[in-house]
Amino acid sequence: MAWQTENGWYQIPASECDRSVVPGTNVWVPLQRGLVNTIMKAFAADYHHYVEPLYQTDIGGWTPTNVVPTSNHLSATAMDLRWNSHPFRVKGTFSADQMVAIRELLDFYENLIWWGGDWKNPIDEMHWQMNDGTYNSPKLQDFVNRKIMANGFSTFKRKLVPVVPTKPVVPGDGGTYWADVSQYQKTPIDTTYPHKIFCYRTNTGSTVDTLCAENTKRALIGLNDKRLKLVIAYYFFRPGQENCDLHRKLLEDNGLWGHPRLLTMVDVESDGGKITGDQSWEVNDEIQRLRGWYGDMNRVIGYWNPNADSGLWLSRPYGLSLVIPQYSNPRSARTPGDLSTVKDRQAYKEAFAHQFTDQAMNCPPWEGQGIDMNWTPHTVEELLAVFGIVTDTRPTTPPGVDVIVPDDVDVKALCAAIGGQFLA
Repeated sequence: MAWQTENGWYQIPASECDRSVVPGTNVWVPLQRGLVNTIMKAFAADYHHYVEPLYQTDIGGWTPTNVVPTSNHLSATAMDLRWNSHPFRVKGTFSADQMVAIRELLDFYENLIWWGGDWKNPIDEMHWQMNDGTYNSPKLQDFVNRKIMANGFSTFKRKLVPVVPTKPVVPGDGGTYWADVSQYQKTPIDTTYPHKIFCYRTNTGSTVDTLCAENTKRALIGLNDKRLKLVIAYYFFRPGQENCDLHRKLLEDNGLWGHPRLLTMVDVESDGGKITGDQSWEVNDEIQRLRGWYGDMNRVIGYWNPNADSGLWLSRPYGLSLVIPQYSNPRSARTPGDLSTVKDRQAYKEAFAHQFTDQAMNCPPWEGQGIDMNWTPHTVEELLAVFGIVTDTRPTTPPGVDVIVPDDVDVKALCAAIGGQFLA
């Protein structure tokens, strides 16, 4: 039977913890799901940015046992940050500037967070917890509504980013098309590609797509010469494999990671029945890690067929946008935007785009091959706004980066190969 911990919250098992990363970091900590996790992860992100960096080697949250029977670590409502730098019972481990930031943060969090450095005995400067009186308090939701953004960050010293709602995916005029390709097309993208959005695969599980490097380098050139407005790089999820870690490494190695017009798509499919059962925990954990690496929840999207693979992804993260494939029977083009056959109405609400065929024959440079084609009711500019990409102020390359092509790439030769122009 669960009992109350010191701050009034109840002890929980490991299964009720959220192990997502702290926004803007690759550091994860288990905390109680829901409002506790939202508030404490936002606080940890602020701590990381304004007090001192966090590292996985000395951060902790929930524990199954504790020498103190009412410890708030048992309810996953407490976390220890940088214990190597701030040992138990040692006072004065923070600098004067750090103390100013700590006091500003505690004031901003409106007494919802308590610092162990304010205890008289024992003093515990590594320790941060939900304060007394917060259990099931309406103040928590009110605080989140006012001060926590959709990307998981607080508004502490940050501007509130407006959320642009997606349009319902229904057939209509206009909209935006793009292709979705991989090594099966045998040819990388070139300057004949007609659309402003390009989607391609980096890896399937732990296996690198053989055209990943070439598609990445060419997509980067397309972004920088403004032929492309948005690139969606995706990986095919396989349980227990490298997945998002390999995806990020491949994008880093080929110069695209960190670009302000890059999205990551997580492709969740059964692979003809080879992947079975609810994969929500692992997929969602990867999505939260990706969101943390991006520092922006909008830059990660999903691909899932809720009819054919209904049991594969039963629970999806808050705010996730989906591309949903729905074709005609036999497999041919469906009217773009016609998701009327989608049985899962929640998934339908999460859709921002429709993959309406996997047999498109008229998309260069892959004419006659049968290409996956996607459509959204949004214009390109509307879609950029949905994903939080501010088109009038953000540069086409990351700040401080003059050339984001790897050193071993012959840029002149690459431009010549794809019909581009090299400007010294």
